[in-house]
Parts: sequence; C-alpha cells; structure tokens
Amino acid sequence: MPIEKVCQNCKKKYYVKPSWKNKSKFCSRKCVYEFKIGKAGHKHTEKTKKRLSETKKGKKNPLWNGGTSISFYKRLAKENLIQKCSLCSSTKDLCVHHKDLNRKNNVLENLIIVCKSCHAKIHDNIKNITESKNNGK
Repeated sequence: MPIEKVCQNCKKKYYVKPSWKNKSKFCSRKCVYEFKIGKAGHKHTEKTKKRLSETKKGKKNPLWNGGTSISFYKRLAKENLIQKCSLCSSTKDLCVHHKDLNRKNNVLENLIIVCKSCHAKIHDNIKNITESKNNGK
C-alpha cells in the first residue's frame, strides 16, 4: 500500500512504497537538484569575496612556491639556451633541469635543457646515489 509523502522542495504530494518511507524526501531528481543548489548556491557579498580572496594570496596560498613560477625558468631557458637535449641531442619532449636541484636558483648557468627521458635518468641516478649513501651509514 503506497505511503503519501510531501516533497521537501516543491511541497507537492507524492507516493512511495512502504520500504521507501524513511528514505524518500523528494518527488523527483529535479527537486533534489533544486533543493541542493538552492542551499549551496548562495551569493557572497562583495566584502566576503574580498576577504576570501585575501586569505589565499601570496604566502597564504597552499600552492605558493616562493614567488617564482615554473613558466619563468622555462621561458628563461627557452629564450637563452639551445633547444635540444644537452645529453642525447633529442628535440622532442624537452624540459628544464636545475643542476643544483634548487628550483629557486634560476641562473642560466644552473639550467640545462634535457628531454624527459634523460631528465628521468638524471633523477634516478641522484635517487640511487642518495639511497646508497644512506644505506652505507
């Protein structure tokens, strides 16, 4: 025997099976969507927007990396270095490697252009050397 319920969104009457008596709150998916968007879709005031924006600027932003961007040193290297891998001379999938492993040291003498394959090999060698030093202690 169907049970009569009232939709929480549109307030229309609808019927459900007895097994759905405590589960059903809306007459349709449309009403579920409207109800959820209506609650979560409120507008922030301009003052609140500004305050929220200020909490995520500069050092307060979780993605902050000290004021340098990846695009900066990529552009620097592309404008000033030969566009081929320094190790294998490939011209495909090029990237920038910091010789001293310090991303903040963007001096041209510290940057080299390498392909992704050689870049992976460089970092694998560094990892292996570090691990062997740690195991030898």
